[in-house]
Amino acid sequence: MTKIKAYLADLYKFRFLLSELVKRDLVVKYKRSILGILWSVLQPLFIMGVMVIIFSQVFNSSVPYYAIYVLIGKIMWDLFSQTTMYGMNSILDGSNLIKKVYIPKYIFPLSKSLTALVNVSLSSIGLFVLMIILQVPFSLKMLGVVFPVAYMFLFGLGMAYILATFVVFFRDLNYLFEVLLSAWMYFSAIFYTPDILGRFEYLLSFNPAFRFIDMFRNIVLYQQLPTLNDHLIGLALGTVSMALGLLALKKNQDKFILYF
Repeated sequence: MTKIKAYLADLYKFRFLLSELVKRDLVVKYKRSILGILWSVLQPLFIMGVMVIIFSQVFNSSVPYYAIYVLIGKIMWDLFSQTTMYGMNSILDGSNLIKKVYIPKYIFPLSKSLTALVNVSLSSIGLFVLMIILQVPFSLKMLGVVFPVAYMFLFGLGMAYILATFVVFFRDLNYLFEVLLSAWMYFSAIFYTPDILGRFEYLLSFNPAFRFIDMFRNIVLYQQLPTLNDHLIGLALGTVSMALGLLALKKNQDKFILYF
């Protein structure tokens, strides 16, 4: 509990730096872009459109609102992939600043993860608009989507801490994780239904990313709120990931300066 208080105290102390890092990332991403931040809304819609055109005849026979099904998968996957990929290089990218002044190392992956969360929040506007166009029924139960988003964010952030720690020592981790992430995406049922895997469908239950995507879909498409078991598993996955990530960072951060 004392360590948690220390982290929170540091976080409060450097809250303005954290805010500026997130703002900088957003400004850099959309700099010199004509549509600017609107791309966060349009890009997932365009990719969803391509996926629907390509896969709709194969996978959508049993899925109501297949376009929504795909877009939810894309948005949630973007949250995970951006959190981990952006976070992985955050400490290396901030090495010049780290060498000059004291800044808690965990600030850097956290800022990238928050940037990913902002991007995904903007993408959700497109989801909302598409739901209106396709006349998807709305209900207060949809407010429950904050839970799978929170669990995915915590799980991804924990992984970002682990990746950001070890990529300092092993730069090839960048390329290895890109390959893993591609395979992981195809095993997360973004554009197909789980039953397509047949007798191997049960393997998806071991995929945390799929669990959170499926939880989001069940809330939006089927008005099914997460069960207590869903919450316990989601919270456990997020908490364990965060604990392992912060532990890895704490044990290795003093050696970073030798590898920058």
